Amino acid sequence: MNRILISSMFFLSCLYSQQQLSSEGTVFGTLNNNTEIRIIKEYYDDHNISIKIERTVKGNMNHGIYRDYYENGQIRTDATYKNGALDGSYTFYHENGEIYVQVDYKKGDLDGLITFYKPNGKVLEKVLYKDGAPVKKKSR
Repeated sequence: MNRILISSMFFLSCLYSQQQLSSEGTVFGTLNNNTEIRIIKEYYDDHNISIKIERTVKGNMNHGIYRDYYENGQIRTDATYKNGALDGSYTFYHENGEIYVQVDYKKGDLDGLITFYKPNGKVLEKVLYKDGAPVKKKSR
């Protein structure tokens, strides 16, 4: 149980740390005037070849799709936000593209199934959460 909570906190810290803008790459934003939602893309380099982060922002909060990438181009994190809170599916990947963990969120709370995967892609452990609290654990 502690491992899951620690792992979850680690993933969240990785996700939030990626929201800080880098001085290395270029950041582009596109504004939709009807919804005031911006699409922001940040790159690892000044040549805009290797994307680091792409996210949608409403005001100053993440709202919509959030993806960050390893330098090799593989997706590291794929998540959905609503008004600044995780809401929906959150997937964290190994650098080789294999899924490491899949999590469901509702209004910022763990709500649904958390599934941890072995490096070979087989399920390691599943934990069911409701309103931020664990309900049921199943290991393989």
